[in-house]
Amino acid sequence: MADMEITGLVRHDPDFWVFALPDGRNVEVFGKGFPGKEHLSTGPVVGFAVRDLAAAVEELRIAGAELLGGAGPTWQHFRGPDGTVDELVAD
Repeated sequence: MADMEITGLVRHDPDFWVFALPDGRNVEVFGKGFPGKEHLSTGPVVGFAVRDLAAAVEELRIAGAELLGGAGPTWQHFRGPDGTVDELVAD
């Protein structure tokens, strides 16, 4: 992470910021007051890129993982085995 360079602020709304990375991906930061993200309560959320989001979510469901919040068009939050909130992200 020490080599990660943030290239700039892409978006800023109340309690929400998006920063661009050099490879074109983004880092999203949600404040406590952002609506619909109350389940993001354990600290930084690690996003795992998957090629087929629907299939990956179904695998989590079959494995008994706790799915959190409503699924978005390109993401699904879930509770990891250590109790933290993680995310699947369509690659």
